[in-house]
Amino acid sequence: MYVVAAIGAFMAATRPNDDDLVLFHCARSHLSINMLEVGNLTLVQSLTLISNYLQKRDRPNSSYNYLGLAVRMALGLGLHKDFPRWKSNLLHEEMRRRTWWCLYIFDAGSTITFGRPLTIPSAGIDAKLPINTFDSNLTASTTSSPGNVESPTIYTNVRVQSQFHLLTTSLYNRIISKPFPSARQVLVWDDLYIGKWLKLVPEYYKEDAVVPERNVLAHAIMTWRYKHLRMVIYRPFLIQKALMASQHVSSQTSTGNSDGNSDTGSYSASSVFTEESCERCLRESHDTIRHVSNFWQNNPHTRMACWYALYFLFSATLVPVISLRNDPQSSKAGKWREDVEIATQVIKSMGELSTFSEKCVQTLEKLTVGYTRGNDGHDTAISEVGLIPDSTNESPITQILSMHSMMWPDLPDFSLEEQLWENTGLAYLQNMTTEQLYEWPQDETGGN
Repeated sequence: MYVVAAIGAFMAATRPNDDDLVLFHCARSHLSINMLEVGNLTLVQSLTLISNYLQKRDRPNSSYNYLGLAVRMALGLGLHKDFPRWKSNLLHEEMRRRTWWCLYIFDAGSTITFGRPLTIPSAGIDAKLPINTFDSNLTASTTSSPGNVESPTIYTNVRVQSQFHLLTTSLYNRIISKPFPSARQVLVWDDLYIGKWLKLVPEYYKEDAVVPERNVLAHAIMTWRYKHLRMVIYRPFLIQKALMASQHVSSQTSTGNSDGNSDTGSYSASSVFTEESCERCLRESHDTIRHVSNFWQNNPHTRMACWYALYFLFSATLVPVISLRNDPQSSKAGKWREDVEIATQVIKSMGELSTFSEKCVQTLEKLTVGYTRGNDGHDTAISEVGLIPDSTNESPITQILSMHSMMWPDLPDFSLEEQLWENTGLAYLQNMTTEQLYEWPQDETGGN
């Protein structure tokens, strides 16, 4: 009960306070090492909620440890399986399924957030998804299982997000493994797995559906989540393109051939697959920024809404920031600049709920000075030098590393650099010749 109260106090708050910490310390004081020797459903739920609370409190490693305990205990209790021959009431069976799938989506969501290997295996899970029904339809006295209702319930998002992770875990596993896949492969997997999931989403919960007020936040987060995964899988190709752009500019400067104009075609990737990957990354970024901005303007401001909106918005804004800094003379630079400015204003407005927002704004303003409009509404680059700015001399890797404390709060610098190098495929680029940089290796068989 204490941890439920702590989460409620933190998430429902409309201004920063530490009231939830007292409740959390009370909850933690009731835990003991002896509890790990006797598993039960309530303890799995408690450990999962503690993990979720700590993540929201920006303690990702502590959260990860509690979640690991919950996963092991749940597997030990067999929550990942259905046992048809068990003589148990329907509500108890459904509670097991709800607990398992909530644990599953918490684990998958946090794992992807921090770029870690998935903890829960995809194989061996046969527990049915929770029934999409109202609580009044399934009580302790219910003798026949109710069917799924065709409208949003508090279990709709659990079902939809569970299906999302079930279909995309193989894609995520491939992205974080070596060798990094080609653009062609990633495009095919996106259309296959994420495309299939989008078709499975019920009409009443699709991205453009109008949902009841209590479902609005969960519905929005699900939209941001799938778009975020798309950005994650395509971002390496955007960075690759930025690397080639920087390499082109450096070459022009060293040979004295720079005339101040950008000839993007001379250094852009020859692969149409790479170009399409970059376009999808930019499109999902743009859509996320606009979606979060619209949500923030039209819905109540709570800590919970702020926590999710800030994470997905800041992550999405990094895409146009990198693009704008490395190709400011692009015909799309105006759109990128507008996206960055909209995102920055929204993040500024979150200051009343999150002290973290100020750090995000400072980071964005530092990275985009000379590339976006100043506080007076004028384009700082034009007002200062009268010209469209040149691309930055700072490498994309260094630019992302400068955001280290924002995106990976508990990760040492050397670990972050290694993670970026591994997860974005940049380690692969290091060993390639200049000619090879223009094309990611293509697997004509389409295999893994």
